[in-house]
Amino acid sequence: MSTESPERATNSGSLDEFLGFREEVHVTMDNHTKELQKLSHGGCNDDQDAVTLLTNTVVADKAKHNPNSERNPDIEVTSNSLTVSSMTKNQIMKNLSMICTSFFLMFTSFHSMLSLLTSLSKEEGMGTFAIFIECSFFMISAMFLASFSIDRFGVKLTLFLSTFTTLSLMAANLYPVWAIMVPASIVCGLGAGPMWASQSAYVSELSKHYANITQTKLKDSLSFFFGIFFMSLNGSKITGNLLSSLLLKQNTQANTSMTLEEIEDCVANKQEAVSNATSLERPDDMTIYTICGTWIGIASLGIVVSAFLSPVTIYGDEYKDGKREAIYSKFLASTKHFWNSRLQKILIPLSMYYGISNGFLIADFTKSIVGCTLGIQTVGDVMLCSGILNTVSAVLVGPLTKHFGHLPFFTIAFLCFGGVQVSLLIWKPGPENGYPFFIFGSIWGVADAILKIQVMTIYGHLFADNIEAAYGSYFMLEAAGFITSTAYSVFLSTDVKLYILLSFLVCSAISYYTVEYIDRKQNKRQDVEQ
Repeated sequence: MSTESPERATNSGSLDEFLGFREEVHVTMDNHTKELQKLSHGGCNDDQDAVTLLTNTVVADKAKHNPNSERNPDIEVTSNSLTVSSMTKNQIMKNLSMICTSFFLMFTSFHSMLSLLTSLSKEEGMGTFAIFIECSFFMISAMFLASFSIDRFGVKLTLFLSTFTTLSLMAANLYPVWAIMVPASIVCGLGAGPMWASQSAYVSELSKHYANITQTKLKDSLSFFFGIFFMSLNGSKITGNLLSSLLLKQNTQANTSMTLEEIEDCVANKQEAVSNATSLERPDDMTIYTICGTWIGIASLGIVVSAFLSPVTIYGDEYKDGKREAIYSKFLASTKHFWNSRLQKILIPLSMYYGISNGFLIADFTKSIVGCTLGIQTVGDVMLCSGILNTVSAVLVGPLTKHFGHLPFFTIAFLCFGGVQVSLLIWKPGPENGYPFFIFGSIWGVADAILKIQVMTIYGHLFADNIEAAYGSYFMLEAAGFITSTAYSVFLSTDVKLYILLSFLVCSAISYYTVEYIDRKQNKRQDVEQ
């Protein structure tokens, strides 16, 4: 008799093979022919009987090879075309709600901090350099530490422990000097890779359980679950920037009196003007202590929530069997995909552009454009509008894409980004009229949401057979773009950085339309052959 194995499909869209935390369960059919015949002919009264029957079958067979292992309820069994999951729908949605709540709380603080970091620590570009260091070590940890941590500690424990590193950079703002900011940025970056990898793996596994129970396509389940998660994450931008605005408005001693010439020099990112800008003066110590304490308190609450997540691996996060893959083998998978895929090479400008544009938004738009002109206390208000439009767009883009396709939305995103960047080159900002800042921030939020969702979707579509390595390449390129943007931020004027953004935008549009043409051509060829 043959042996069946629930092998992981390479086009499932999950990260488990890439991260190396999932194991296969082999069920010997010789010993269970009667049970499976009973199941296939309706011998079970309901779904719960079916779950119990196949779960016991798997556990009994597994126990023969691993008598010391403990049973974990999170088991998926595949026999021919039948797939069963013992995790109930309520359990799945409870854990999804908990991880969304956890990241919402943590990133309410983190987004609030990012909006103000370059302004609160503007001396010698300390805030911008801190972001550069954090992203650099994020790349390193994503390539090397993520798979290692999950393989050794499991998904849940890796997620829980890595979230503590986000507190380091928040606490460093209490006394922002180089000797504190640099180590804090390194710690935050080293924890970011394992945190995001374990988060993606956790949500991916929940979506698989959900697809098994509801008998829906895994692609639709992944889109649904990640859509909910990113809606929650984008919502933290709203609350984070609202928090920044409310806390900074307590600083009644803020001095925003600057001449028009001083404002123009500050907006242009002339370092002497930025250093002397009264609109970017650091608030008093009591306000800083209140801001940082609030950040740490809210983020700590999110970490506590993550501690109550249920494990989602087959025999629990604590169960490990077989040989662990070498750390470098995980990285080589992404490297091999990167160099062997023609479409991946074409998508390099588009993948890097998202990181470069976010680097400009965080390091330049908030400080040089909004902060210099309207004052640091207005940064939260502008970014609040951006976050609201970003969240609303993220909710609407998914359903609308089903009706109109990806091409129109990519075009809308390119036009929105280009329109704002050209306007910033032409327009001369002044404190007498603050409405354009809110308009530009809102349009940027719409374009940001559209581009992020569409890029993630097109990667999942084009590289379905090697999805883990493809997403690894994407995050590496996005981080490289962000690092590049923050690296030259201190040395170049604002208008030069806008020209660089526009150049990358044009290259990104060309790369996307090229890939779209190739993909449609291949689809037509396949239709003809069929």
